[in-house]
Amino acid sequence: MNAEKKAARKQQNKDRTNRKAKFERRQAIASVMIEVHEKKGDVQGLQFWREVLEAVDILTIGGMSDEEEVTEENERVRLVKDLDFRHPDFRELFRRVDNVRTRNPSIFRNIGRKRMRRVYVPEMTSRQPPPNMPSSYYCQEYLDSMNQGEVPNVKFQKDSDFTIPR
Repeated sequence: MNAEKKAARKQQNKDRTNRKAKFERRQAIASVMIEVHEKKGDVQGLQFWREVLEAVDILTIGGMSDEEEVTEENERVRLVKDLDFRHPDFRELFRRVDNVRTRNPSIFRNIGRKRMRRVYVPEMTSRQPPPNMPSSYYCQEYLDSMNQGEVPNVKFQKDSDFTIPR
């Protein structure tokens, strides 16, 4: 295996590890917030966080966005790149989920390295979507491309009326 292939494989493994960590972190945040809202008796908040957890579980690791670490004006930042297949409403939802820890220090203790600032960029990442997602989780342009044979067809979750939590 040449050096170029090794570097590409190493980057793929790093990307997958980062997506897995993001997936697990979002599951954990939603689970904690479910407990918080159960204890408070907040039915609306409870419903929202249950829907968030369900959405994260349906998206799987493959539905998490990619990030690239760069230096901007002497500061390390993460450039967040959306997925070409994922509905754009997920960007705002996950921005909200990812900021919950900093907005609720009494619930989430800051442990570990300082969190890098995230910069959302218009650049998209292309990869095969996870199977069995509801059609409502897809970007309309991606569905159109699928119907025109420009991207491979994927299997949708049958009899689903899932909406993206708001």
